[in-house]
Amino acid sequence: MDKNVAGGLSHAADTLGLTGLVPFEVVIASQVTLRAAPGIVRIMVELPAGRSLVPGKPVTYRVHGGEAGFDFERGGQIINLQGVSFPLVLRYEPRLFPSAPARGELSIDLAFWHTDGTHTAGQDLQWRQPIAWDPKGGTTVDLRHTLGA
Repeated sequence: MDKNVAGGLSHAADTLGLTGLVPFEVVIASQVTLRAAPGIVRIMVELPAGRSLVPGKPVTYRVHGGEAGFDFERGGQIINLQGVSFPLVLRYEPRLFPSAPARGELSIDLAFWHTDGTHTAGQDLQWRQPIAWDPKGGTTVDLRHTLGA
């Protein structure tokens, strides 16, 4: 049976990154509890020693959070950022209508290029972040990943 899942939200083994490059990594994060207030998602990627982002190449991302109760500016769109570094900080508002579900999953795709000065590589990552909404929760989602050498 074939399954159609829009926007890169298929099963991890069937998911392609924004660039279609490999390696593609799906990072399953531990659940975060948030309260219904404006907040941030902070994305931190640690590159191997001696590697840096390629100047002139964009860092590209796409956020899927509406089903999980988030409202991001340009949610679901592919966004290219020039001249940025990690951490990336994305602001969100809680979805007001319909109200957020008690639990959901935030999904963020990220693509970037890194180099050691001689060799350049593309990298696609996707975080799948389980979310619970509770009045005692926080307002920050920290997504971290360390690339292998």
